[in-house]
Amino acid sequence: MEVADFDEEQIAIFAHNWFRLINWQFSYKQAKLLQQYYNSNKLLVNCLNIDCNISEKIRQEIEHNLLLPISKLETENNKEIS
Repeated sequence: MEVADFDEEQIAIFAHNWFRLINWQFSYKQAKLLQQYYNSNKLLVNCLNIDCNISEKIRQEIEHNLLLPISKLETENNKEIS
């Protein structure tokens, strides 16, 4: 199963349950950044689900990197540059 196979409701339920499970307390700024991160990922998933006009390589790259922490993305990007 790929990320694009999940619909908006499934992602929202997962996020709600995950945050409830870990019981984190976020500052207002952290909560806003987390909401932006969630909205960005939701937009990408929606685009992938409507079969937007992108190459298979780009689609796989998006799916591979979706929901990764920024530190992991930076590490992978540094490997590609080297």
